[in-house]
Amino acid sequence: TEDTKNITDIQEFADTYMCENIGASSEWFAFALSDTECDFSKYISSLNHYISENPPSSVSALKYALVYRALGVDNEYTSKTAQELTDDGGVMYIVFALHLLNNRLESQSVTKEAIVQKLIGMQNDDGGWSVIKGNSDVDATAMALQALACYKNEYTKEIKKAVEFLSNVQTDAGAFKSYGVENAESTAQVIIALSDLGIDCKNDERFI
Repeated sequence: TEDTKNITDIQEFADTYMCENIGASSEWFAFALSDTECDFSKYISSLNHYISENPPSSVSALKYALVYRALGVDNEYTSKTAQELTDDGGVMYIVFALHLLNNRLESQSVTKEAIVQKLIGMQNDDGGWSVIKGNSDVDATAMALQALACYKNEYTKEIKKAVEFLSNVQTDAGAFKSYGVENAESTAQVIIALSDLGIDCKNDERFI
C-alpha cells in the first residue's frame, strides 16, 4: 500500500507501521508475526504508551492482553485483564476471553468451563454465531470455532453444526462473505478455523 511500499523488511515494518497503527490494524499483524524472530520491543513500548493514554473498551482490553501473550510478555496488565474476566459479554468478548484462558491465564471470577458454556449458548439455530442478534455471520462463526477448537471432542454436535453452516454459505467461487460482501479476510478466518479443527479444506468435500 502507499504507506508501506518503501518498507524493506519485517523489522522495519514492526518498528514503523505497527507502532503508528496501534488500535487499528497492528494487533492482527502482531498475532501473525509473533512466531518470527522479529524484535517487537519498540512495538511493545508503543503499545504500553497507547494503552496508558487510551483506556480500551472491554473487548479491546482482551485483544491487547492476547497480543502481549502472543509476544511472550507477562505483565500486570495481562494478568489483571484475565483475572477480571466475566461471562457477561458479547460474542467477541467471550471468544477473546476463552483464548486468554486457553493460553494458561486464570480468572478469579469465572471458570474456563463457564466461558465455554456461554459461547455454546450463543450459537444460533442455523449453527453459526453473530455479533448482533439476527443472521449468523461468517467471521463470528469462524472465530468462535477457533476458540472452541480445543474442545472439539467434547462439543462434536455443536461444532459439526457450525462447520455445516460455513459449508452452506460458501460461495460458488469457494470464498466467503461477511455482511453480504465477499472478502479475503472472511475466507482466511474460515481456513484458520477449519485448520484448527483438523479439517483440510482442500480435500474435504464440504469445502472443495
